[in-house]
Amino acid sequence: NIEGLNGKSVNVQGVALVSTASATIDVKNNLIYNLASNVSRKLSQYGTGLTGIITYNTGGSPTYNVYNNMIRLGYDRSGNELANYSTIVGIRDTTLAATSKANYYYNTIYVGGSNVAASDTLPTFGICFSTGTVPATRIVKNNLIVNARSNATTGSGHFAIATGGSANALSTFTCSNNDYVASGTGGVLGRFTSKAEASDTTAIKSYTGGDIGSRNIVPAFIAATSATPNLHLSQSSIQNGDINYAVDIA
Repeated sequence: NIEGLNGKSVNVQGVALVSTASATIDVKNNLIYNLASNVSRKLSQYGTGLTGIITYNTGGSPTYNVYNNMIRLGYDRSGNELANYSTIVGIRDTTLAATSKANYYYNTIYVGGSNVAASDTLPTFGICFSTGTVPATRIVKNNLIVNARSNATTGSGHFAIATGGSANALSTFTCSNNDYVASGTGGVLGRFTSKAEASDTTAIKSYTGGDIGSRNIVPAFIAATSATPNLHLSQSSIQNGDINYAVDIA
């Protein structure tokens, strides 16, 4: 829950992983929420706006293991919905070195907020990968990724998963057994190379190279939109019974 220097902040990141060594780094069991920036920033700018976890490397061959984290964005420092704000990304991966690895397991991401002003509908992403022509090896499994952010008017801009860069970059990109949801006005499940949009899991699979076992089921959280969120699944909701499809990971 970050305010920034002297109450002002531009590029706000909950956890930033910058490795220059060939090390294995685990990021686990964090609750990241209510990040807020005072300045609107676009994804193409160095400042990405609001990012829960960002991974990248400036040298070496790091291995990032990012797992069991809960991230809730789209709300200000007091837990109020952000209606006009900058680009929001739950997890952003910009690990571009071919010898690097990044593994994302069992993370829960919720991007919310409603009545987003039409003039400020910058894209938002549950999880976003910047894929170069020689990308890192990435594995994305058993994640709940919900982008429920909702525009005041129609128009796309809120994605559960996205990749960018070269079309052949997805050769080292493995996704499976995730739950993708984009339930708000302007929500689309995926956006991929050349900004091609995927409206259902079948379309996502054509871009991610399979995505075996992934679903599109709206989960029932205990309190996703509370000032202090609880992103554990509600044990009393029958709809969560259909989400029991994760695979074992050693």
